[in-house]
Amino acid sequence: MRKLITAFLFTLMVQPATAGSPINVDLACPIWDETAPAIESPSCSSTGRGTLSLRSITSCDFITRLPVCPKSGIPLYWGFDGIDPATLEEIVASDAWKALEGKSRYLRAHLLEMRLELLNPVQRFLLMYGGYQYDLDKSWGDEQYLSVLLPIADAAIAASNDDMPIFINLMTALALIHAHRPDDAKARIEAARAHPQFAGYPAPGVVADAMTACLHTPEAETCHPEYEVQMQ
Repeated sequence: MRKLITAFLFTLMVQPATAGSPINVDLACPIWDETAPAIESPSCSSTGRGTLSLRSITSCDFITRLPVCPKSGIPLYWGFDGIDPATLEEIVASDAWKALEGKSRYLRAHLLEMRLELLNPVQRFLLMYGGYQYDLDKSWGDEQYLSVLLPIADAAIAASNDDMPIFINLMTALALIHAHRPDDAKARIEAARAHPQFAGYPAPGVVADAMTACLHTPEAETCHPEYEVQMQ
């Protein structure tokens, strides 16, 4: 599943912006003979700007992130080809699934992933962090969401042998800042700065400085996850 990795790496790319065109599509759902409506775009580029949560501001911010099947509630983070429909129906009927009613769709995707194990550790982290970037109202401030994210972040860092720990630590630091855990957030920022490849990108330094200033003031306007920062 390379869409997750590609979407994240796109955050770090700086290209001339080209306008994306919205296209309405209906995506096949894996059970119950239904489809999930979504908006896609054949073209998309970075503006060179982003947010404190390391979300890239693009020419196609209108696209649907993690479409959801309307009846089953299954988030389409994966094509689910080859997955036994009976397994999915069992998950959807479970008490654990029902307990997530009203919660972020990314938590439901996590529940599916823990059962199906379709992604690698880094992809799992990027999937879960997507909630902090694209489902803000149901992720920020949710203790359950953070409790799920932290062990996934550590597993992703342990599985990485490149520069991904820089971004994973920074992303996790912002979540900890907004959970009023400044010491834990500071440790994550310092771990990002200590990475040998930290100086190789402009964005991490900008974000790390901004997050450090937010350690004790998460309610400040400049500390909001959607606060715009220059990625160049």
